[in-house]
Amino acid sequence: MDDRPHTDYVWHFKLTDPEPRCSEDPLTQMVEEQVTALLHCIVFTRDGEDVRVTGFRFLDSPGTEHVLPRTLPDPDPEAEQPSR
Repeated sequence: MDDRPHTDYVWHFKLTDPEPRCSEDPLTQMVEEQVTALLHCIVFTRDGEDVRVTGFRFLDSPGTEHVLPRTLPDPDPEAEQPSR
């Protein structure tokens, strides 16, 4: 058995309250935040062409579109496109 003294550590982190959003359920809000975070660091493409993402739909409710906030970065039209 280990004869060394054990020290317990406790970490405390302040949690900030998210801004209340009455119009959306927590799942929709989480997906919106994740997609928005991705769009700040990647560009979605289709067949090598940039795709401007403005919203999303869940597979189980294809008739309901959730629009993303307008604070997304615009893709740079001057950026070089990769050659095929």
